[in-house]
Amino acid sequence: MPLTRRQAAAGLAASVVPLTVQATAGANASAALFPGEEMITAAALPCLIRFEKSARDQPLVVFVPGTSFLARIAYGFPAGRPTDFLSHWLVAAGFPFLGVSYPLDNPVYPETYPDFSITDWGRQVAEAARHVIDANGLGNRIIAVGWSMGG
Repeated sequence: MPLTRRQAAAGLAASVVPLTVQATAGANASAALFPGEEMITAAALPCLIRFEKSARDQPLVVFVPGTSFLARIAYGFPAGRPTDFLSHWLVAAGFPFLGVSYPLDNPVYPETYPDFSITDWGRQVAEAARHVIDANGLGNRIIAVGWSMGG
């Protein structure tokens, strides 16, 4: 059944303000992680990631969002239709997907990091990609995809 515009808008809003609570080590206990998300430390700061494996040996697509959104803008939310989001189509085409959300002002992070720099951003994306590559036995080929300020 198709989502209404109101349901889709609520899902996108969840990219900014999470809906449910799931505590993980090192994460803000009042914040929510969606299924498949993981909070890691990369470049000495918390980093929200979501990895989706593919069936073929293609380069890892690393998605980096703009400042006001998490990478959820590319992989969706629990009540959303997967076909409405980029990650679904990439994985269906055989590309593993990694969404990397950096620690800006969002409730999933334990605090804000006003000194977070473009250098930190690059290091964090590289370390998150290395973490996923090593954990999943992937090759070293990467395609970086940016959205808004992430591009």
